[in-house]
Amino acid sequence: MAQREYRDSLRNSTGGLLKKNKHYKLAHLIVASTLIALFCSSLVCFIQRNLFWRIKMVTPSEAISAPIPFSRLVAYPEKFEGRMVATHGYLTAEFENTAIFFSSEHADNFIASEAIWLDISYEEISEEAGNYILVRGIFTTSGKGHMGSYSGSLLNPEICLVLP
Repeated sequence: MAQREYRDSLRNSTGGLLKKNKHYKLAHLIVASTLIALFCSSLVCFIQRNLFWRIKMVTPSEAISAPIPFSRLVAYPEKFEGRMVATHGYLTAEFENTAIFFSSEHADNFIASEAIWLDISYEEISEEAGNYILVRGIFTTSGKGHMGSYSGSLLNPEICLVLP
């Protein structure tokens, strides 16, 4: 009898939450979903913080958003003056002709007015010659290569990728 009275008194004092009714299940669902949301938001913050610290901060002149089409770089050189750029083209590495051209046909016909001089020794990149490459460097129109015949030049060029 005492046990029954104790249970009834608990039921009255807790507002009937000891019963497994839909309000009790709803409370559990709300608590569980809140904990999951807190866990997920903490995980997202942790990932973002760790990724942020791995990002190398660069000055605006060093920033590269995406490779610039070769034809755009040649057509509008003033827009890219002094900026770090990446572009692709056909590489030639010869004495007084270390440059990237739009295509192998342009290189064979030596259309230097539509080519970009690479300010690097041809011996350093001779292995990649005759291939299409992705290269980056600081673009300038003040130096136009051998006898000023190129549309511009890349200073400190770095070959990023040799394309098949």
